[in-house]
Amino acid sequence: MNSPVTAVHPRSAGPSRPWPTRNPDRRTGPLLVAAGESALVVAIGAALGVVVTLPPPAGLASGLSQSTSSDVSLHLNSGAITTAVIGTLLAAVPAGIGVTAKTVRRRAV
Repeated sequence: MNSPVTAVHPRSAGPSRPWPTRNPDRRTGPLLVAAGESALVVAIGAALGVVVTLPPPAGLASGLSQSTSSDVSLHLNSGAITTAVIGTLLAAVPAGIGVTAKTVRRRAV
C-alpha cells in the first residue's frame, strides 16, 4: 500500500499496520470551533434582535393606521440589517479566533 499519510502505531503487535498521522499543528481545530461559535452567536443574536425589534414599530404602524384611517405599513431597510449583521460577523469572528489562538499558543509553550 503506497499511502503518503501513514505511520506505524507504536503499540501495534505483529506486522506493522498503517495508522493515520495527525496534523502536528493542532491549533487549527480550536480556531475553527471558535470561528463557528462566533458566527453562530452572531446569527442567533441577529435573529433575536430582529424578533424583539419588530413588534413596537408594527404596533405603532397599526395604531397610526387606525387613528388616521389610512394605510400605514412597516418598511424595513434590509440593507441596514445586512450591513449590521456582516459588521458584527467581521468583528466577532476575528476576535474569537484571536483569543483562541493566544490561548492555544500559551498552552503549547
